[in-house]
Amino acid sequence: MWVLVEHDGSHVTSVASGIERGPATTCRGSSAGLEALVGHPLDERPTARLLPTTANCTHLADLAAWALAGASHPSMAREFEIIVPDELDEPVWVTISRDGQLVHKWLIKDHKILAPDMLEGRQLMRGFTAWARDKFEDDALEAALMLQRGVFVARGRTRVVDLPPAIPLRAAAGMANACYSYSGDRLETATSIVGYVRDFTSGVVRTPPPRDIVARFEGKGS
Repeated sequence: MWVLVEHDGSHVTSVASGIERGPATTCRGSSAGLEALVGHPLDERPTARLLPTTANCTHLADLAAWALAGASHPSMAREFEIIVPDELDEPVWVTISRDGQLVHKWLIKDHKILAPDMLEGRQLMRGFTAWARDKFEDDALEAALMLQRGVFVARGRTRVVDLPPAIPLRAAAGMANACYSYSGDRLETATSIVGYVRDFTSGVVRTPPPRDIVARFEGKGS
């Protein structure tokens, strides 16, 4: 998944996005939801009203929000690394680094933080954003939100999600209106995609954006 947000220094002027691999047959249509960002101020985080859950991919909306947060950074480039080990019988340390510098390191078990002491007992799923806003601010808050999303996405590693036959999304209990693909008529027509998961046994397999988008990221396109 990728998002390219262009701006004039104060407001968003255009948004392009894509899903090169996604779990459902309708995921790629969610890109249209980000068009609501055109004209949005760079110094304001997009609200749920601007990017409603039912009209957007959760992950593209996150990428767009993080792009806005970094748009005015002096270096013009920031790299985040999120590490979430597989949680088996013991707690695991999850981390996020920004430009090579550690920002957060949490010991977690069953989606609950055990360490550091200041966060002990805090839940990572329900109510996370509310307490995170009380504990962190600015870049530290943004990084905390990213790390929580990393844990959220990593939960999928415990499930076999792309084996045949394709499964209708309507079969997933409790998922109605959870995101673009699980909303409206799409919930009745969309299915899972067979074989989209990458195998990292022999190393990382990258799925780059289209060539013209890569060129624009590198400042070689228009």
